[in-house]
Amino acid sequence: MPRVTADRLRAAEDAIADRIAHERQARGWSYEKLAAQMRDHAGYVVQPSAIQRVEKGNPRRRIVVDEFVAYVRVFQGSVMEWLMPDAERDRMKFDSQMRRGAEATELVERKRRELADAELQLRDALEGARAHLNALPVDERAAAVEEAEELDADLGEHWADFRRHVVAD
Repeated sequence: MPRVTADRLRAAEDAIADRIAHERQARGWSYEKLAAQMRDHAGYVVQPSAIQRVEKGNPRRRIVVDEFVAYVRVFQGSVMEWLMPDAERDRMKFDSQMRRGAEATELVERKRRELADAELQLRDALEGARAHLNALPVDERAAAVEEAEELDADLGEHWADFRRHVVAD
């Protein structure tokens, strides 16, 4: 296991400070806005000047654990993700996006199959309704169409659409 040295610790703190600056700037927040978010959403009181010293101080202001956790909460991440090296975090994000893409692709395929099934059901229903209507004597056919039209208001636009397709032929 690698030994924790002052240089390695400072590198980790610098990476966290850079991440804070990146997240703040990506949201267009001032130091004052971030300080208000820390107070209101993470219950941690920090002065805007203290945040600036974390990001730009020379040497940078050190962050205590409670403050670090508050930043993570405000920026809606996880402590583990914030402590990962950039390459590992990027790979993790890529893997997550790939999983989401695969899930979305699966959902699209499932919906396509459902749509194809619904189209078959609609075609069968249309053919059945047309066959039934055409099998009626002419005087009963007109009465059946009129009766179906009266149901339009009760059964809605899909009913009326379907009825129009049945009667159209």
